[in-house]
Amino acid sequence: MKKWIIFSMFLLVVAATLGCASINNNETDVGKVKSINSLDITVLEMKEVPRNKKVKIKIHAKNKGTQPIGIGAGDFYLKIDGKKYTLASGNNFGQEIAKGKEITGYGYYTVPPKIKEAELVYIPQEKELEVWKLGDFND
Repeated sequence: MKKWIIFSMFLLVVAATLGCASINNNETDVGKVKSINSLDITVLEMKEVPRNKKVKIKIHAKNKGTQPIGIGAGDFYLKIDGKKYTLASGNNFGQEIAKGKEITGYGYYTVPPKIKEAELVYIPQEKELEVWKLGDFND
């Protein structure tokens, strides 16, 4: 009888854990390549910058075109719960990429303490072209 109660409690714990895991299972676009004009852009990660109320977002870009093209952290903004967050101070990347070449760099953004439904928006020349879902942060 004692073994049956322990086994039942174990099953209950497993079921509760699996149920909670599915609630917080947010699908993101981190790691997904998105092609915009002659660029392949990938958001690689979002990390907290300790003591600064900032995050840094690692971005990779490859020029697939025949001409050099410029890209930088200033071409992106962070959208959290519908509110726009632009660049903060930091070593923000930005440069021209020669044809066939690629770069990786960080964009820094000041953010609220809790981040829900974060998105990174690519908006070169004031025209929104692509959005990456980053999910929740600091749960």
